[in-house]
Amino acid sequence: MEISYEEYRDLKRRIEELEREQAKTKVLPMKRWAYQVNELPIDTIRLSENIGSIPFFRYSQEARETWEVFVKLAKHVHTRVTPYEESTIHSWTRKTCDKIPRKCEDLTYEEQKLSIEMLNELIPIYNKYFKLAHPEICIIYRDEKRQFVSVEDV
Repeated sequence: MEISYEEYRDLKRRIEELEREQAKTKVLPMKRWAYQVNELPIDTIRLSENIGSIPFFRYSQEARETWEVFVKLAKHVHTRVTPYEESTIHSWTRKTCDKIPRKCEDLTYEEQKLSIEMLNELIPIYNKYFKLAHPEICIIYRDEKRQFVSVEDV
């Protein structure tokens, strides 16, 4: 049985959606935030495959650098703010510095849920603007010929 390339891409996209839904239904520790969010942030553009002589590029969510930035931000929102104490009349001081939780496990369950909720709102916004900033990629052939190719949103 043969299927068109469009049908292949649709099936591949549906499989990825089902795998993500399946991963969410499993009972995972909250420290596995990547399984708890609705989508991961895009970090780059990758060559997916060649269809004949035409290269096919897609947005990639496989590297960890961008994800780690989002996790850091999600922990940072729970900075342990040190209270101010009155030292003299109309003068306030702090005994210690604010502390950012180092690990996801340092957060309470409620804090982790709040962080994941925040990530579910922020990541789609970031991905939208990444796609707007990078709608195509330049490929350079051996003969120095340049061609701009659209990036597929898979």
